[in-house]
Amino acid sequence: CEHGKGGIFRIQPSGGNYKVIYSFDENISHPWFSKNLATDGEWLYGGVDEGGLNGSGFFFRILPDGTNYSIIHHFGGTGNGINAVGQPVVYEGKLFFISGEGGPENAGQLLKMNTDGTNLTVMRNFSFERPSPSNWYAGLSIDGSRIYGTSNFGGKHNMGTLFSINANGSGFKLNYEFGDFPNDGTYPGSSEIVK
Repeated sequence: CEHGKGGIFRIQPSGGNYKVIYSFDENISHPWFSKNLATDGEWLYGGVDEGGLNGSGFFFRILPDGTNYSIIHHFGGTGNGINAVGQPVVYEGKLFFISGEGGPENAGQLLKMNTDGTNLTVMRNFSFERPSPSNWYAGLSIDGSRIYGTSNFGGKHNMGTLFSINANGSGFKLNYEFGDFPNDGTYPGSSEIVK
């Protein structure tokens, strides 16, 4: 992209009409956090896991035509939401996402905030103690009001988990703990798909 810092592009499912709609500038690190963007039907939302005012990343939003880019939330150097990772999801005016660090054990968190970047709220603090999910590379998916995520480590074998939680913060569940049998999948590193 123009500044060598990554960008946002769009492309048709057929592979045609590829176009870069926004190039990040020299003031950010890299948009590793959001390989895919979330949408509320009007805006696209994503972020970076480093850079910004405090060096711990930020959330942005942009219109699908590449206009009206703005940063809606800078994460602090300590505390909640440090180094957000993976794809966020939008539900009823809230952005839900995973941070790779933050919380009492610095093991990551599940957080939400308004789509204008206000009211950052911790839904769940994760732990390095099994079977808690830990070590984050993937984002979130949503089915109705149920949010799904994967962790690279955690679970009884420390080989990763698939978990879910209601958007109101209730009903946290480990749906699957990887490594239960020979040749089982382990260390999931990509976002799950909910259909």
